[in-house]
Amino acid sequence: MNSINIINVSELSDEENWSLFRKLALSERPPDEYENLEEIGREIVKKCKGLPLATITIGRLLQFKKSKEQWQRVLGSELWKAKNVEKGYLGLEKDDQNVEIIGEEYSDYLVTRSLLQANGSYKYKMHDIVHDFAQFLGNNECLSVEVYGVEDPLANSSHDKVRHLMLTLNGIGTSFLESTWVEKLTGLRRLSGFVIRGGGDHDNKACSFEGLKNLNRLEGSLTVRGLGNLTDVSDGKLTEVLKNEEKLHQLNLEFDKSEEGERLRDDDELILKTLQLPPNLEDLSIWYYRGNTFPSTWTTLTKLKVLRLRVCSNCKHLHHLGNLPLLELLDLMAMSSVKKVDDNFWGIESETSSSSSLCVHFPKLKDFRFWYTREWEEWDCKVEEFMPCLASLRIVLCPKLKALPDNLLQRTTLKRLDFSQSPILTERYNKETGEDWPKISHIPYIEIDCNRVQHEQ
Repeated sequence: MNSINIINVSELSDEENWSLFRKLALSERPPDEYENLEEIGREIVKKCKGLPLATITIGRLLQFKKSKEQWQRVLGSELWKAKNVEKGYLGLEKDDQNVEIIGEEYSDYLVTRSLLQANGSYKYKMHDIVHDFAQFLGNNECLSVEVYGVEDPLANSSHDKVRHLMLTLNGIGTSFLESTWVEKLTGLRRLSGFVIRGGGDHDNKACSFEGLKNLNRLEGSLTVRGLGNLTDVSDGKLTEVLKNEEKLHQLNLEFDKSEEGERLRDDDELILKTLQLPPNLEDLSIWYYRGNTFPSTWTTLTKLKVLRLRVCSNCKHLHHLGNLPLLELLDLMAMSSVKKVDDNFWGIESETSSSSSLCVHFPKLKDFRFWYTREWEEWDCKVEEFMPCLASLRIVLCPKLKALPDNLLQRTTLKRLDFSQSPILTERYNKETGEDWPKISHIPYIEIDCNRVQHEQ
């Protein structure tokens, strides 16, 4: 540049380099997360060898990575040695079990070279020019398709080189491609939703629900709709469908039905009993279930933290749920057959024995919600060791409910009580005139009919 005065910038000291890195990668994190990542962060900074550009690049890369394992991958990555990238396909790696880890390293390397930019969780974006160039080099191995209506744009064309497919569904009445190869995508990691079709000419073309058993690498969240359309569920075909989905942590099961007519409650019970749920499930939602009860096999869900039961209109009791060891949130909505909630409702033995008295029901439950249960009249709780950690109780649109259990209200753990559209409760626990206000006055936060009546700091 023909500059007269040249300033030679030396390498940063260890503390200067750490200060720069900390500002980029750790400044916005909570204290516990900071402490968990500080030690490995200092090791990463040492590898930057005092070069501010390297520190800035790596700091920005780690800004959105939360787990210690992700930081460890960066520390042990080959990107510190890499100068040229000769191969880019994961299929060339011998160790198939580490393909995903190696893929993340490739992505991290491309980010450090500014060819990719992080755009949220598991997403990257690139400049338009870089994208066009990559598409040219990719030789049609990546395909992006927009679908309008019910026509299948892939039906009359050959895409045998495609390794990655992105489908965008547009317009009213647009459906997933009937000729597509979903159950054969054995390496698929994420599938947000799966719809079970009911009858008609689609059955011989669409992927069957049983076909999901081949997709045993799915992770994250999955929603299954149309479970009410399943037929011939007594032959055990459903047992293996979700059994081996070890990385699936959130599951939504919807027992809706596309065709008119009432389905039998026994069918739904058999489906749920036969279907072995993923072993590491943490969040489970059930919609439109017509059975009377839920299977005892749910006690194997030892990692379940959140359970939502929505519009389970025939269900009259919830046996076995109190045995889930890590359940923190129980959310019940529109259970129209429920009139009384007592020990029998939960499947708790009425006899007082030494074994039952020592058993703790819902040992970790913190948040309990009951919504839109219009026929619910009584709530009785006699067992002592019941929801010992309960911190929040919410009741909405239960107009016939007469009272809340005294032994639940007296818990010192209870920090929030919220009920609305339940007129009997509103009158009974009114702060000014309610006869039972003294039973709840110790609770720090109370909201009645969307009005905050007590809020203690």
